[in-house]
Amino acid sequence: KLRPILRLIKYKGYYIKKIKNLAPWYQTFNFFYFLKIYAIDKTGSKISPFSLDRGIKKWDKFIQPYLPFSLKDKRILEIGSNSGLFLYNAIIKHNAKYCCGVDSDTHYLKQAYFLKQLYEKIYEKFIPVEFINEKMEKLNFNLIQNFDICIFLQSIYHINNKGRERENLVLKDQVALLNKISKKCKYFIFLGNSLEDEGRGKGIKSLNKIINKSKLKIIKKNIHKH
Repeated sequence: KLRPILRLIKYKGYYIKKIKNLAPWYQTFNFFYFLKIYAIDKTGSKISPFSLDRGIKKWDKFIQPYLPFSLKDKRILEIGSNSGLFLYNAIIKHNAKYCCGVDSDTHYLKQAYFLKQLYEKIYEKFIPVEFINEKMEKLNFNLIQNFDICIFLQSIYHINNKGRERENLVLKDQVALLNKISKKCKYFIFLGNSLEDEGRGKGIKSLNKIINKSKLKIIKKNIHKH
């Protein structure tokens, strides 16, 4: 346990500089208490690495309790992976075999690959995480291998977010995407806003509508007042 900390201390200045150069961050990270990555909210204030919205506590509260199995030796796909917080957690803390993240934002993917270098430096081992820079609706599923689970957190509403105003047309695309992914993944974990629903799958009611229209079967659900 001491060796990773010593390695991080040795290169701390370099990593702090890289973190600043890659700002702004949407997700928050905490490395051994003395190196932190803070997301910034709309007011410019730092968001705690333990935030239920942006940090690893979101995993503990909203993902971990709903996993249908241990992630050890499992393959995980995340749609809208951002900088990869949950995928790196799955590899490092839960011994997942392989993770793949999909995100269309090149800025976040630069952060994700920087974190891959950082984690590999700290733990002195290869981290089996990859990322695909593509919009979810344009994914070539013929090139994607099978996965055990797909993490799909508050991102499905981004499908055709511009250019299609009629929600029924967007719904058709959303259902088609889920049916394509379901051929590659056995399970999904979804997250929507339980307190306010703006439609298109952003909240619980509209998210349930998309799921019910697809070929998926809900096996567990809950509502948290957060």
